[in-house]
Amino acid sequence: MVGCKEGSGKADIENGLSGTMDRELREKILGFQRNEITEYHVYEALSEKADEKNSRY
Repeated sequence: MVGCKEGSGKADIENGLSGTMDRELREKILGFQRNEITEYHVYEALSEKADEKNSRY
């Protein structure tokens, strides 16, 4: 494929080299990203709650 280095994900997928490992890695990465997004929202909400509590006094 033009513009893709050998070993880059795009070239590997188009060459049929993607397999179970790629799917497993993708699922792990997506899981980590979901956790990070969830943590962000949880801590943001906690921070807002703490700010509200602190502003009362």
